[in-house]
Amino acid sequence: MIRNRRGWVLPSVVCLGLGACAGLEALPEGVDGVWKARRPGGGDQVRLDIFMGPMGLRSTEQRHMWFDLGELEGLDASAFRGSEPLTFRLDRDAGTFHFEGTSRRRPRGSFRFEASTAYLDRLAQLGVTEIAPNLLVLQALYGVSGGLVEALLAGGYRDTDAENLLKLEYYGLRPDWIASMSRLKGPPSFRELIQLHRYGVGSREVDAWVEAELQDLSVDDLLRLYRHGFRAADAVVYRRHGFDEVDAWLTFHRNGVPEELIVAIVESGGPELDVSGVVGMYRHGIGPGRVREAGKLIEAGFDWDALVYMWRHGVDTDYADTLIGAGLDGLDAQAITRLAANGLATDWILRVRAAGGQDLDLEELIQLRRHGVSARAYEAFAEADFTSPDDIRLLVSSGVDAEWVERVQEHVPETFDAEALVQLRRNDVDARFLERLGEAGFDDLDVDEIVEARRAGLDRWLERRQP
Repeated sequence: MIRNRRGWVLPSVVCLGLGACAGLEALPEGVDGVWKARRPGGGDQVRLDIFMGPMGLRSTEQRHMWFDLGELEGLDASAFRGSEPLTFRLDRDAGTFHFEGTSRRRPRGSFRFEASTAYLDRLAQLGVTEIAPNLLVLQALYGVSGGLVEALLAGGYRDTDAENLLKLEYYGLRPDWIASMSRLKGPPSFRELIQLHRYGVGSREVDAWVEAELQDLSVDDLLRLYRHGFRAADAVVYRRHGFDEVDAWLTFHRNGVPEELIVAIVESGGPELDVSGVVGMYRHGIGPGRVREAGKLIEAGFDWDALVYMWRHGVDTDYADTLIGAGLDGLDAQAITRLAANGLATDWILRVRAAGGQDLDLEELIQLRRHGVSARAYEAFAEADFTSPDDIRLLVSSGVDAEWVERVQEHVPETFDAEALVQLRRNDVDARFLERLGEAGFDDLDVDEIVEARRAGLDRWLERRQP
C-alpha cells in the first residue's frame, strides 16, 4: 500500500479526483516493496535495488538506482557490516520512502512509500486524476520534481499522464528548459519536447526563433532548420523578399545562396524568380553585382534565362548594354553571344554602322570580321562607295586594301565595280600607271583595255595606239 503524509492508506490505484476506486485490491498491509543495497569498492556510492512487490516473482517491477550516501538519510557506512536493525529514508517531491531492514555486507529489507498530498494536487491540475502506485513510486525514485510539474502547468500543459512525466525526467528535461520551450507553438507535445531535448535545442535557440517570429512553425520544421545549422535571422531576410517556405530556406542554405544575391534579384525589377531559379543563377556563378548591372537589359525585355545564357558564355553586361543602346534590330541573347564569340568589339560594330553599315545583319557583320576587315578598312571602303559585304569580302580576299582603292578611284570611272578593281589589282595596275594613261589622253578606258596596256607595257602600248 501507499500512505500519504497524513497516514491515509491509498489502495493499489491512487484516486485523485472525485471518482471512487472501489473493488481494487490493496497491497499487503505496511509493505510496498523490498530493497537490497550494495556499496561496491567501499566508496560513497550506493546501489539500491528496489523491488515493487515480493522479491523473486516475475511480475515484480525492479529498479536499480545509484545514490550518494548523503542522499539516503540515516544510512551510513556502518550499515554494510554487522547485523543490527536499521532504518533510513529518501525524501522526494512526490513523497518519502521509509526503508527498514538489517545491516550486513549487503543489507536488505522492506519499504513503504508515503505520497505527498501537495504533489498529488499538482498532478491533478495537470489532468492526472489516477495514477498506478508503481508509477507514483517511480516518479519519486527518479526524482520527478514539483518544479517540473509547475513548469508544465505554467506552459499550458493539461491532460497528460504519469508515464509522460517519467519520460521527461528520464530524458533530463529541466523546469526552466520546459518553460523556454513552451513559448513555441502548441505548446510542444511531450514527444516534441523529447525531440527538442535530444537535438540539444536550448533557450538560446528558442530566443532566436521567437525574435525571428518562427515560433509558430511546427517543431518538426524547427528541428529541420536546427539540424541543418540554419540561422533564424536568415528567415527574416527570406520572408522579407517573399520566400515563406521552410523548404525554400533550406534550399538556399544548403546551396550557400548569399542574401545579397536574393536582394539584388528582388530589387532588380526583373521577372520574378522561384527558388530553383535563384539557386540556378548562383550555381552558374552569377553574383549580386552582375544582377545589379543588368538594369538596362531588363528594361529592354531580357528575362533571366537570356541574361544567364549570355553571362555563362562570357558576355559582359556592358557589351550587351552598348549594343542594345546602339539600336541594333533583332538582337536577342543568342545574337549578342554570337557577336561576342566572333570577336566583334562594340567599337568595331558602332564604327561600321556609322560608316554606312547600319543595314548589315548579324551574319554579314560576322563575315566581315572573319575576313579581317577592320573598322578603319570598312570606313575607307565606304568612302569609296563600297559598303556591300559581298564587295568588301571580294576586295579583301583578293588582297585589295582600302588605301589602294582610294588612290585608284581617282583615275577610273565611277562605274568600276569591285570585280573591276580586283582585276586591276591582280594585274599590278596602280594609281601611277592610271595617272600616266590619263596624261596620255586615255582616261576613259575599260578594265580590259587597262589590263592590256599593263601587260604590253605602257610605252609599247602607247606606240601601237598612235595614229
